[in-house]
Amino acid sequence: MSVNGIYVIAHAKVIINDTIVHEVGINQNIVSIQTNNDANQIGSYCDILLPSNVRIAYNNNTNQSPTPGDPDPQIDVNQANNGYITAPTRYYFNTGDHIVIKAKYEGYENETGSDNDGYLPVFDGFIYDFYESTPIKIKCLDYIYWFNIGIYGSKIITVAKKNSKGKIPKKPKTASGIGVSYTKVAFKELIQDVIDTVNYNIAIWNGENGTSFPDVELSEPMFDMTLVDISFVQMSPAAVLEWFKKELGLNISLNGNKLYVNVASNTLSVVTFKTDVNVITSGLQTTNLQHTKTKGANSVFLRIKVKAYFIKENGTKDSFEIGDENGKLREVFFYNVKKGKDILVGGKTVPENYNTLAQEALQKFHQDRYTGDITAYLYPYCELFWKAQYYDMRYPERNGNYVVTSQSLTINENGFHRKLKLAYLDDQNG
Repeated sequence: MSVNGIYVIAHAKVIINDTIVHEVGINQNIVSIQTNNDANQIGSYCDILLPSNVRIAYNNNTNQSPTPGDPDPQIDVNQANNGYITAPTRYYFNTGDHIVIKAKYEGYENETGSDNDGYLPVFDGFIYDFYESTPIKIKCLDYIYWFNIGIYGSKIITVAKKNSKGKIPKKPKTASGIGVSYTKVAFKELIQDVIDTVNYNIAIWNGENGTSFPDVELSEPMFDMTLVDISFVQMSPAAVLEWFKKELGLNISLNGNKLYVNVASNTLSVVTFKTDVNVITSGLQTTNLQHTKTKGANSVFLRIKVKAYFIKENGTKDSFEIGDENGKLREVFFYNVKKGKDILVGGKTVPENYNTLAQEALQKFHQDRYTGDITAYLYPYCELFWKAQYYDMRYPERNGNYVVTSQSLTINENGFHRKLKLAYLDDQNG
């Protein structure tokens, strides 16, 4: 493929259960790969498209159709190159199998994010489902796969084995088999209970299958609040997180086995995009001042006011406003949050934890302003919620700091391309 007029050789590698099933020049069994990671959902997914002449043959002979519990079969990786994935290679494609996807350009092996072999990470997760159409599509999930397993609070019967750190994981909270209820609980403690449930299931899987998938860990920073009278009935750990994401407008995301829970996103890492260097197309929106020399054409993005409501157990509510007094009003609601100690904010007395939540909500509304997308190459490497420093040679009024709110990566015969949705943060001096 061509990068700014320079032709480069692109490589992709797909590894299932530590076996390479696709690599340029060796065993090219895959037509295209599409990954998607969006701030509006928890976790990312990947679709893999196989050649149209590939099929999966289901045979009853146990020697040809081994199960994961059988001894490792003698697998002919080149079997798929004959146009068929027959029973022996079906061993690779079981739901729950670990899948890793990497990519690189020759000559770019030392770029930021590359591993020891010069590859950038594209996807790391688990096979989730098959679409046995023509061609066959394999759907994969990242670590959210583990959050979809089991019911949060159900009675645990199986005894977990030692986890990847050599310890028996903490047994998650249990109830009467239908769910969990809290009279009063710190939010951080509740989230840790959810993580304990997931790690317990991971430990069981590792013990039964001889694997060593690491535990889920909670990323910092994380705000905290006290919740009262809250229950979860017949919900998976993923559904519990989705409930908080929807009801409280929280930013809940996964990066590998690291779970991030906060109101606004973390933007600690930085990546730079320039239209004359690494941007193929740009669809960033601009104001109607884009063709003038007036400074501050993007100032409209800064005028936001937030009114935070705190709903009490008896149905009454407290509220206060922060942000630009002339900005466009945005409302946010928090339920059953116990008051913290009082502090002065703008001449008014408000609970400190109320102010913290409102400030985080204001930042999130700033980050949620969708302003467009760009298409870039495989490089530079970036992740969801990274700060993107953007420079436009043709329309400099678009220059500014943005946050990556969505990312998809396409690997096919047309090249390796990243499509990013960016939300405006501030100007380059911010």
